[in-house]
Amino acid sequence: MYLFDTHVHTSEVSFCGHVPAEEMVKLYAKAGYSGFVMTDHYNKNTMERHGATNDAERVEAYLKGYRAAKAYADTIGFDVLFGMELLLTGSWNEYLIYGMTEELFAANTELYDFDMVQLRRFADEHDLLIMQAHPYRPGMTRGVPGFLDGVEAVNGNPRHNSQNHLSQMYAAQHGLLMSSGSDAHQTEDVGMGGLQTEERITNLDMLKKVLREGSAVLINNLGR
Repeated sequence: MYLFDTHVHTSEVSFCGHVPAEEMVKLYAKAGYSGFVMTDHYNKNTMERHGATNDAERVEAYLKGYRAAKAYADTIGFDVLFGMELLLTGSWNEYLIYGMTEELFAANTELYDFDMVQLRRFADEHDLLIMQAHPYRPGMTRGVPGFLDGVEAVNGNPRHNSQNHLSQMYAAQHGLLMSSGSDAHQTEDVGMGGLQTEERITNLDMLKKVLREGSAVLINNLGR
C-alpha cells in the first residue's frame, strides 16, 4: 500500500507555511509517504506580497516551492506533483486544483480573477478537478455542487475545526468526489491526512483517476 498527500504547503510560497520545501519532502518520506501534491496558496494577495506583478514574476514566485521540493524529491525517489489551493478574488472559499501543469499555469496566471462559471469552464476545457478545500471550516460557504468535482472530506490540519463529518455528508448528499489531505503548514501536520492506495500515484493523471474512481482509503489521523 502507498500513502500520498493531496494538500501540502511550503514556506517559500505560502506566508502561513513554516516548513521549507526540501524539509517537507524529508518529513513526508520519513513518515512513509511516497509523494504529495504541492498545493501552495494561490491568490492575488499572495502574489502581490511576493511583489509579482506580471506573468513571468507570478510564475517565478509561485513555482519556487514546487521546484525546490521536486528537485530534492527526484534525488530520493519521492513523487512531488504540481497543484494549487486557489482563492478567487472577492471570496473566502478555497479550491484545490488538480491537473494543472506548469505550462497551463504560465499561460493563465490571473485565474484568481475568474468567477466560478469561468473556473468551471476552464477546468472542463483542460481536464482539471476542482475540489473545495475544508468547506465547513468557519468562514467558508459551500460551493454550488454543479461547479465542483468534489470536496476535501478530510482536512487534517489540527489547528482548525474543519468539521470533516459535515463535509463527508455534503459530498454524499450531492454525489461529489471526496479527498483527504493534511493541509500541512507545520511539522506537526505531516501525515495527518492523505490517500492510501494499492497503486503508487506518480503523476497527475493517476491522481485524477484515483479521485474520480473513489478507490483510495481516506486517511484521517486527526481523529475528527
